[in-house]
Amino acid sequence: FSAESLIADLVTGLFMLFENQYNVGDIVEIGGFRGTVTDIGIRTTSITDASENIKVINNADMRNILNRSDRVSKSICDIPIPYKTDLEDLEAALPGLLDEIYKAHSDAMKAGPVYLGVQSLADSAVILRFCVDVREKDIYSAIRILNRELLLGFRRLGVECPFPQLDVHIRNSEGGAAAPADGFAPLQVFLHLLLQQPFCMFGNESARKGEGYG
Repeated sequence: FSAESLIADLVTGLFMLFENQYNVGDIVEIGGFRGTVTDIGIRTTSITDASENIKVINNADMRNILNRSDRVSKSICDIPIPYKTDLEDLEAALPGLLDEIYKAHSDAMKAGPVYLGVQSLADSAVILRFCVDVREKDIYSAIRILNRELLLGFRRLGVECPFPQLDVHIRNSEGGAAAPADGFAPLQVFLHLLLQQPFCMFGNESARKGEGYG
């Protein structure tokens, strides 16, 4: 069986070299492991990931390889904005902002970032999607650059990142209609809700005496 495996590795290695399936320096993904090809031998191939972990794979096991260096890759960036933002005004300012980002980081991008539109409507934010063409080796650094530059650019345009929001409605003791607690500070709302409970967190007098529990 060892001789069979060795022959299979050698034959597969020769075919890979002749067919030029991948080369040293290519970024590939195989079996969920993503990294850069650092060595191609007759019997094995070595792949190094971003954490400098080296995986040595028998050539006979190099199946279903995804060579990510063959084509241009895309970095995708989703940015949330508050619902109160004037979307049309922001979209009108985006071309200039994206052009500035590309000019400042053309070394990491093959073309200017593109605004794709509204990706989703989340609980507390409108999610805008952006993408940019990059080399595969720059796919993650380009995401970080886009995140940073869009955050700073949006702030210059007066658009802040949203935060989770919660409307609290309080019903009065007479059973009146619920009304938003806009005028209540968070502590006041908490105390108001606490006082509506039949027992406070430390128990009432009868509870402390062991009464009322059958």
